[in-house]
Amino acid sequence: MLLFEPAGPPRAAVVLFHGGGLRHGSPEELTPHCTALAAEGILAAAAGYRLLGQGADHIGDCLADVRTEMAKFQAEFHNLAAPTLPLATGGSSAGGHLALLATLTGPHSGFDTLVLFNPIVDATLVAPEALTRALEPGTTAESISPLHLLRPGSPRTALFSGTADTIAPIESLRAFRDAMLGAGDVCELTEFEGAEHAFHYQEPCFGQVVAGTAGFLTRGW
Repeated sequence: MLLFEPAGPPRAAVVLFHGGGLRHGSPEELTPHCTALAAEGILAAAAGYRLLGQGADHIGDCLADVRTEMAKFQAEFHNLAAPTLPLATGGSSAGGHLALLATLTGPHSGFDTLVLFNPIVDATLVAPEALTRALEPGTTAESISPLHLLRPGSPRTALFSGTADTIAPIESLRAFRDAMLGAGDVCELTEFEGAEHAFHYQEPCFGQVVAGTAGFLTRGW
């Protein structure tokens, strides 16, 4: 885990998980995001997990690592920030998917906020060959699909996605937002017209996503 502390007292805290389809990626990919968030007064961390074919046999192994990293970050949060501040998790693409699963399929453990960059929210739309590699034996796409696992009382959520994303289609993000709102929960979707998957690594979208994330985390919930 890579930890980025703000210069002054934290205004909120977030641990982000990288994307890469569960087969690629590293925490360093989110270093720019965390550096920028720390400059906005956010205690930020970039974290990783075992990858498929590199220590993980299925998505359950990846998810177990995400839960472990979230617990580690929560300990840092208690040491460095006031307990009443927002405590968030999230990430990009597959990392956002894992962060969502960690909060939807187990106790929130104090995490009250999610910030997600082009996350996979409907696993039934994942290409069959990729889905087969990720699933535990005997499980289905619905069992790892946040849209199908939503329940009332989910953490407040900020979604950032491009309208031209073919990996995490904007229609799935809209359906997820609508389902959360229908359950009485807080969910905001910021759409970037014409942007494709992983849009948030480049300007001007990078700065806009960082500003939107910081604003959501420090709104005064």
